Amino acid sequence: MLFIRADGNARIGAGHLMRCLTIAKQVKTEVRFLCADGDSAAFVEKKGYRGTVLGELPFSAAEAEKVKELLKGEDPAGGWLLIDSYANTPDYVRSVRQERKVACLDDMCGTAYPADLLINYNAFAVRENYEKLYGERGESLPGLLLGREYIPVRRDFLNKAPQIKKTPERLLLTTGGGDKENFGESILRGLLREPALNSVEFHVVSGAFHPYYDSLRKLAEAEKNVVLYRNVEDMAALVKTCDLAVTAGGSTIYELCAAGVPFVCFSYAENQDALVRFMGEENMALSAGCFHSGNSLETERAQVKVAALAARLAGSYEERKIYSKKGRGLVDGQGAKRVAAYLESD
Repeated sequence: MLFIRADGNARIGAGHLMRCLTIAKQVKTEVRFLCADGDSAAFVEKKGYRGTVLGELPFSAAEAEKVKELLKGEDPAGGWLLIDSYANTPDYVRSVRQERKVACLDDMCGTAYPADLLINYNAFAVRENYEKLYGERGESLPGLLLGREYIPVRRDFLNKAPQIKKTPERLLLTTGGGDKENFGESILRGLLREPALNSVEFHVVSGAFHPYYDSLRKLAEAEKNVVLYRNVEDMAALVKTCDLAVTAGGSTIYELCAAGVPFVCFSYAENQDALVRFMGEENMALSAGCFHSGNSLETERAQVKVAALAARLAGSYEERKIYSKKGRGLVDGQGAKRVAAYLESD
C-alpha cells in the first residue's frame, strides 16, 4: 500500500492534492491518503481514494505518532509514505521514517529532509543544489528524482497539434485552488480594462477551495464576456478549448505546456517564484514577475503588468506559436508513471 500525506484548503490551494492524485492514478497497488482536515479527505474521496483525517496539529510530533500507528496497523508489510507539504519538517520525516520508507515532494530546495527519496520535478532542479544543501546541513543525500522527466501531468493534457489561431478568442485565467487573497479577481479586473482584449472571452477557473467564489460570480454575471467555472471535473478539456492563458505559478504551468497553450505567468507567493522566473528566463512564456512583498500583495502593479502582457500575447501570432512549441517540448506526460514505477520497484 502507498500512503500519501497531503492537504488542500483555501490557504494552500489544491495543488499538493492534485499532483499526488496524478501519481496515485499510476500506482497499481492500493493508495490511502492521510490528511489534516475533513475537507482534504473529502476531496480525495470524491476522486475514488480513501482519505483519513488525522485530527492533530499538522506535522506536529502528535501527528507523527498517529501516522506511525496507522502505518503499523494498516500495512505492517511496509512500503512507501509519500509526503507533499510545505509544512513538512525534518523532525517529522525522521519520526515517521521509523515505520517505513519516506519520499518527499519538494519545490524549494531549502530543507534537507532525512528521507529515502526526494522528488523535485521542476525543470530547473539540479543535483548539485541538493548536494550542497545536504552537505551544509550534515545530512545524507537521499535518492533523487529531479527534473522534467518526473513532471506529474496527466496525459489528458497532451496535445501534439494545437491550433494556434491568428486572432485568439478564449483566454483562460486561473490562480490555483485556493487564492485566499482573491488575487485572481484583481487580475481579471485588470484584464477587463485592457482595450486590446475587448473581443476576448475570459474563462475563469475558481478552485475547489476558493473562499471568494461569490464575489467572482457577481463579477462574471455583470460582464458578458466572462464565463466562471467551479470545481472543474475535466480541466484538460477546458484548457484545450482556450487560445491563451494567464496563470499563477504552479502545476498549471506544466499542464498548459503539455497542451500547447501559450500563457502569461505570475507569482503571488514565494513557492511560485522560481518556476515563474524560469519560464521567463528560458523564453518559454511571458513572465509578469513576482507581486508579493513581505505580507502584502502588489495588486495594482499586477493588474497593469499582467493585462499588458496578455494583450501583447493576444496580439502576437508568432509569439504564441513559439511558446506553444516550446511548452510541448518540456512535458511528455510520463512523469507520474515514472514516479509510480520507482515507488513500486521495491
